[in-house]
Parts: sequence; C-alpha cells; structure tokens
Amino acid sequence: MDTNIYTAVWYNAFPPPSEHTERQVEFLASVLRESGARSVLDVACGAGRHAFGLAHQGFDVLGIDTNREILPPSTIGGSPQFRAHDMRMIDSLGISFDAVICLWQSFGFFSDEVNAEVLSSFRRALSPGGIAILDIYCPGYWPAETEGPRISTRNTPAGTELTTTARRTGSRLGVSITEPEGSVVGDFDWRLYEPGEIDDLASMAGLRTIQMCRQFDLSLAPSAESSAYQIVFQRPVAESYRTCSSKTVAPDFADPHI
Repeated sequence: MDTNIYTAVWYNAFPPPSEHTERQVEFLASVLRESGARSVLDVACGAGRHAFGLAHQGFDVLGIDTNREILPPSTIGGSPQFRAHDMRMIDSLGISFDAVICLWQSFGFFSDEVNAEVLSSFRRALSPGGIAILDIYCPGYWPAETEGPRISTRNTPAGTELTTTARRTGSRLGVSITEPEGSVVGDFDWRLYEPGEIDDLASMAGLRTIQMCRQFDLSLAPSAESSAYQIVFQRPVAESYRTCSSKTVAPDFADPHI
C-alpha cells in the first residue's frame, strides 16, 4: 500500500466529530477575517469538511487533494471548488490566494528539503500580506524512540477492530493501521517539527510566523498535552511576487480537465 494515502476505508473508520470541525472552522474564519482574507486554498482538503464550512461562512475556497476517491464534486457556480492536485505542484495552479490552509496533519510527509519547498510554494501562492495556516503534529506528544511503539485499537462503524501502531524514528513518526487479519488500512509517515524548527523552515521559505497555538485556541500555547498544534504565517506585505491580488480580482477556479 502507498504511504500517506487516506482511503475511503480510513475516512469511514476515523470520522472527525462534527463539533471538532465546527470549532476548527470558527477558528479559521476568525483568523481569516482578521487578516482580510476572502479567497482560500485548502491544501490536502480530503473530503472537504473545512472547505465546505468556510464556504458557508462566505469565503471563496478551492480545495486540492491527490486522492480522487474522496474528493467531493465542486459546487456549480459557487464555492467550494475541488481539484485533484499535488501539493508539491501548487505553482502550476497559476492562482493567487489571500490564504492557504493545510490541516489535519497533512504537512510533513516529505523530506526537509521538499517540505521547505512546499512551504515556499504556499508563500508564492499568497497575495502580499496573505496568511498560511498549518495544523501539524506536536513531537512531545508522541512516544520517544526509546519507548517503543504506542499501540491502540478502535472499531469501525461496521464493527471491525483496527489496530494503530505509532512509532518514532528520530524526528519522524510512522503510523500503521491494520485490520485483524493483517491487511493495511493506512500507512503514514511524517516529519515532526518542534515549534522552533517550523518557524525556521517558514523563515527560509519567506514566511513570517505570527501566531502559534493548540486545540485551535489562540489562548493555548503549543505543548505536549495535545497531539497537534497550529501555526499562522504571513507573507510580508513589502514583498512583490504577483501583479494582482485576489482581493480585487475574482479567482477563477474552473478546470475543465478535472
């Protein structure tokens, strides 16, 4: 099985509670409105739960994901729109956005060099002054390499017991999800970034860190108490990259080839 592929089986087994999605969308909408954002690129959008929520709040959203199996159809004549697209090829979209979001631990799949280039492509896709929001795993929450794997189980809606094995290897976290007979439902691998490390990576990509928190609550600092934390970056206003901003030019998300 390919690594870092969220299949329909995985989505059925690990549905996020609706109240979590609602709280996350409220956090996103608040931060986006404060920045003046209107157009949003949702990177690795999955089934579109954040994209739909933000569209309902009045934002123009384009969601991209490599997994056609779970991408929903685009909203005819409105938002959100969806497109099968690799996060490593954001430049080829040729569209400027007020904000880029990448949530639910969808960042860090690659090497440091490729992860840095992905962040750089976020910056290039942003209008000057635009913001990027990441939601990534917190290294301190996960078992140290010397502790061995952390194993847990849960049942799918159909009653199948799944076993999740999380194992640290240096700065990377590997997670394997298997069915009782041993077949693999999901196999994932992330680079774990400490807050200082992601700040340095963003700086090299031309982004400025403006906020960090956990549990989608700006009053809570990142800590090992939570499995993940959120970072808000900004593309400096003084930098010039594109000749027009999506704040004044309506984005055209239509793609007849998808």
